[in-house]
Amino acid sequence: MNEPLMNQPLTTISFSKSSDAVALITLNRPKALNAFDEAMRNELGLALSRAMSDKSVRAVVITGEGADSAPADVTGFPATARLRTS
Repeated sequence: MNEPLMNQPLTTISFSKSSDAVALITLNRPKALNAFDEAMRNELGLALSRAMSDKSVRAVVITGEGADSAPADVTGFPATARLRTS
């Protein structure tokens, strides 16, 4: 992945790395119950790429900010990504 994308700021998730080789990815849309949308999907891909490119990372933990999580905010996905019924 190219360097500018790897350094892109994240708005719907946070990414951190502990001293014990664990990358922590936190879904951070608590007002939307951390519902997965297109922006979060893209940022999750970036965060996972960051973790995979860091040779010191041995594990990745994905969690959500706050207590509740909804599965997905499908209103944010393009129509082409929705299931076809034919």
